[in-house]
Amino acid sequence: MNNKKILALLLAFAMMFSTITTAFADTTATIGADAEALKTIDVLRGDDGGVTSEYLAKETTRMQAAIMYLRLKGLEDEAMAFTGTDNFTDASTMTWGEGKAIMAYLKANPQLGWVGGDGGKFEPFATITVNQYYKVMLEALGYKQNTAEVVGDFTWTEVMEFAASKGLVKLAENTKFTNNDLAVATVEGLKTNVKETSTTLVASMVEAGMINKDAAIAAGLYEDVTTTDAKITEVKAIANDKVEVIFDSAVAKAFAEKAANYNVVVKGSTTALEVKSAVAESDSIVVIETAAQNAGTAYTLTVGEVSINFTGIAKVSGAPEIDTAKSIDTDTVEIVFTKAMDKATAENVANYTFDKGVTVKSAELWTSQDDTRKTVKLTTEGMKTNNIYKLTIQDVKSSDMVAIRTVTKSMAGTADTKAPTVSGNVIVKNNQRIILNFSDAHGIDKATAENIENYSIDNGLVITGIVAKDEVDDDYGYYDQVEISTEPMEVNKRYTLTIENLADGSVSKNVISKAITKQFGGMSADTTAPKTGAIKVYGDSMVEIAFTDTNRMDAATLTDVNNYTFDNGLQVLKAEIVRPTKPDTDLGKTVVLTTSTMDTATTYKVTIENIADEFGNVITKVNNRSIPRSQGADIKPPTVTKVVWTSLTQVKVTFDERLDVNSANDPANYVLNNNLGAVLKAEVSASDDYKVVKLTTATQATNKNYTITINGVMDRLGNPVVNAKAYFTSQVDGADTAIPEIENIYAPNDREIRVTFDEAVVVTPAVAPAVNMTIDGAAFTADIVGLIDDETTVILKTSAAMNTNDEITITALNGIKDKANNVFKVDADDKPTFYGSDVAADAVEVSTKDQLNVRTLQFTFTGPIKLANGSMTGTITANGTTFDAYVDEDADLSTTPTTNEELSTLTLVKQGSGVLPYDTTYKFDFSTALKDYLGNAVADEDVDYAGFTAYTTLLEDKDDPAIDYVESINTKTINVVYNEEIAASAPGSYEIRKSDGTASGATISAAVDSDDKNIVKLTLGGTSLKAGDVYTIKPKTGAKDIAGNTATVKDISFDFVASAVVTTDYIKGVAIIDGRTVEVRTTKSVSSDDITIKNSKGDVIQVTPGTAVSGTAVRLSLNEALLDDKTYTVEVNGLSGNYSFTGIVVDGGIDVTSNLVTFSGWNTTDFVVTVVYGGNTYYTAVVGDDISTATLYPTAVDAADGTNGTAFATVVGDNNYMVEVYRANGTAPIYGLEITQ
Repeated sequence: MNNKKILALLLAFAMMFSTITTAFADTTATIGADAEALKTIDVLRGDDGGVTSEYLAKETTRMQAAIMYLRLKGLEDEAMAFTGTDNFTDASTMTWGEGKAIMAYLKANPQLGWVGGDGGKFEPFATITVNQYYKVMLEALGYKQNTAEVVGDFTWTEVMEFAASKGLVKLAENTKFTNNDLAVATVEGLKTNVKETSTTLVASMVEAGMINKDAAIAAGLYEDVTTTDAKITEVKAIANDKVEVIFDSAVAKAFAEKAANYNVVVKGSTTALEVKSAVAESDSIVVIETAAQNAGTAYTLTVGEVSINFTGIAKVSGAPEIDTAKSIDTDTVEIVFTKAMDKATAENVANYTFDKGVTVKSAELWTSQDDTRKTVKLTTEGMKTNNIYKLTIQDVKSSDMVAIRTVTKSMAGTADTKAPTVSGNVIVKNNQRIILNFSDAHGIDKATAENIENYSIDNGLVITGIVAKDEVDDDYGYYDQVEISTEPMEVNKRYTLTIENLADGSVSKNVISKAITKQFGGMSADTTAPKTGAIKVYGDSMVEIAFTDTNRMDAATLTDVNNYTFDNGLQVLKAEIVRPTKPDTDLGKTVVLTTSTMDTATTYKVTIENIADEFGNVITKVNNRSIPRSQGADIKPPTVTKVVWTSLTQVKVTFDERLDVNSANDPANYVLNNNLGAVLKAEVSASDDYKVVKLTTATQATNKNYTITINGVMDRLGNPVVNAKAYFTSQVDGADTAIPEIENIYAPNDREIRVTFDEAVVVTPAVAPAVNMTIDGAAFTADIVGLIDDETTVILKTSAAMNTNDEITITALNGIKDKANNVFKVDADDKPTFYGSDVAADAVEVSTKDQLNVRTLQFTFTGPIKLANGSMTGTITANGTTFDAYVDEDADLSTTPTTNEELSTLTLVKQGSGVLPYDTTYKFDFSTALKDYLGNAVADEDVDYAGFTAYTTLLEDKDDPAIDYVESINTKTINVVYNEEIAASAPGSYEIRKSDGTASGATISAAVDSDDKNIVKLTLGGTSLKAGDVYTIKPKTGAKDIAGNTATVKDISFDFVASAVVTTDYIKGVAIIDGRTVEVRTTKSVSSDDITIKNSKGDVIQVTPGTAVSGTAVRLSLNEALLDDKTYTVEVNGLSGNYSFTGIVVDGGIDVTSNLVTFSGWNTTDFVVTVVYGGNTYYTAVVGDDISTATLYPTAVDAADGTNGTAFATVVGDNNYMVEVYRANGTAPIYGLEITQ
């Protein structure tokens, strides 16, 4: 806080002393800690006898308060030396000379607030009340009393209540006010945060130089907030202006809540993000408030010497909703919200109300359970088991401070009254360790589980230690196992383990009422020494040695560098266990040695000795074992081998080698396209050999391709990934079985109707007529002619002019379905209506025109257009020059334009070679070449040339292209980057030579890059380039730009360093189009013949296309529905690894009893029900009011056809089968269930 604000606050402090009145003395006061503290900082000095119990028992006067104020201001000496003569009218009552000078000083400086009372009196000996002094402290903290001139924070009658809300409560019950009370209240105020800051009043004064820092520390009033031993370990944005900071240990509140201790900048820059305040939520968790973050931008937060990156997130404008609300334990309710929540409102018990007399005792933002800050735990009173209660939630806000809409949720009360039980028998791990597993809904209580007094073993076997563990996955991290260490057992001796007083982990802490006994047999001592396993060499300075043993290894001997000796002078610098926290795993018994640099021409031998297991069994000395020869320094960075989508906010990235943990866990190292930006969290998995990183992202769109750009992720040798690309495809979040709904219908003119749906749709224009309508009972029709607005708006052309503004009713609308194949159907009971139009359509005309390059022109129009033949591609001729024509709103020169949006951009590319001559006018007859969606001719400009739209070329290109630089992308690809676009037909030819000038042996295929036409991509074959070596690339024949200018090749060469990056092709993901259709997406083109999709039983379920389909996105139909509780696997020949995904079709309450099928909302008219067996689909029969499987019909026969029926038992017999429910033939399944017989 700046000095000006402190001075203003102290001025307010002073002003309040001007109204102090009489109080009574407390003659029993003694010197307390607060008085000692103020004495230490030289604010409280006492009278002639100093600060004594007698002094503290005296009444507090206005003069004493004024002197204290001046001391806090640092003005006491100046006031006492003041020589002015103008004074208050009662100055003669003050016989102390310096006191009289102080009064004159205050009179001369009215801005300090001591303006006197009635008659110009100061009343130096008047006393004060608790209310008056707390008002003084509130003013000192920056709060204001309401007056006629000021809109403040409290009224005079609210002083005590408002003071209590700020933590000023110690004197609330006092009826008298003494100097001791003055000390207590002053210290209380000094330790309170100044208004709208996280800085205490005393800290503000220390920083302003008004109180001596060392004295304040000695008094216990101030902590040195510039340093802390705690280090930040995790940082993440929880709102657009809030960041959660987690320390590795407790941090002093004074440090934690000082905003200046946190520095945030945009990663890699000095651009600061303002830190406004900091609030300690616990002794190790702090939430800082920042200026608004840019979503997806990587930031770096620094505290002390530690910096951690985090990703900014967007402001969420929508209100939070309730995901789940349930009773999880006795008088314990868990509420899961859909957004990260604000701690203050989430923990306000007044925001939660139960019926039936249940009260909420406390509310906790349960961050220890859910680090996404979406979960709140309520502790209640009065909830009974199996009773149904209603919980009303209101005023709770998201982290972005958007309040929830008042909502009521019902739940059943629960209570845990059962004590834990032992699951299974005692597991004897070795001669000195046993394992015991427990079963309980809430696990076991850690304290009682680790209390040795609660366990005993007969026959004199002494327990030496107990550790409670969480070994079974659950949602709450309950402890379910104890590991008991003992003294050595006797072989084959029977022991009885007795367990008493053990409680479960529930709120009730249910204790076992009767001792549990379990018998086990003693195991012989482990006398087998560990063995040395595989030895691997990484790079030129790392050796990995795996040891094997049935028990744990002795960590001290594993990490002792003296136990490993190499010949030929190779030194061991460091020995580390790969996974020291998991000593029972293979990685917990594997050591990595960091050595001096190995010579690639030397075979080294290692001697290993003195390595022991936990029982002291020492390995047989390994003498001079040869290790694999080093291949030289490892400069190859990690390579992505697979990306697996797990949810719309999470993916897993697999690398080909172990990663450096710190760089792998840095979220700023992973950036997604499609406006998602850097990931929110990255976490490398130790259980997956440190090769798999789980990424938490902003919410992805469904069935969308994403690219992750990875930088800075290193392997264990420090080789960083540079601009690597990884790919995945998001899936749908559950089955879409909702029929698209109409949001709006309007008629822009008398022949056009636009129908807008609530989601993207697919149209079948061939369905004619698409629409049946009535006007005043008269029927007419319309056809589908276009699809615009991100595929949500269907354009219809009426069979005749509407010629009316009256209401029109749509009686049928065909040929429209959503992306999940849910077919739109007009509701007979709620037919859509709209108002017609009698206005003729405006002609579509040219809006803008431009020349993109020396071969390309572009025109935009005032409405959607097509070529005259109805297609989106073709040719247009002007002045004898033929242009390839593309209608494409995105104006990306795509050769495969779509009709998905309001296509109003026409791109014209000159056919053949050559350029469009400079300053040449081309006349286009668009009225003949183009039409709008209604079939009307497009209007030409008709300005300079009657009946034509003219354009005069503005560009010419006479400059030869030149190479800017050469970049080795990976072991197979080199990019030659030019300063302009290169013609696809003339990429040039190139050769690569070694640094000594000899040929490299690599074969080269050159092609212009499809995404960036300034790049010629060279694909290498033949002899591989050696990673890290310097090579020279020379053009042999020059590349040509699109104007036909040829690049110079003479004396042109570029050096580059061969990349070590290895590329791997893999399955990017599976887009689930609907419950029976998927699209397999890959990093390289594959054929449908190469793809196999299997269900959880291993059956192949894809329908093989009649003609093979190839590409990086292959869509396949399936012969059974993808059930939401089943896992499916995709295999692609020639690609790395398989890909697994989960189905989406829910069971919908399907039940088959006595061959009769029922399900949610079933009836015999609105659904088609099928049985799937052996890869074939059979329609079931409608028998009266029932749907029956007793008679089935082959796939080729319509369900309504009563012929060709086959008995159910004949088709299926006693085998399992699937029942699938559809709204109509050819649509997506809405329900599905496997029936087990």
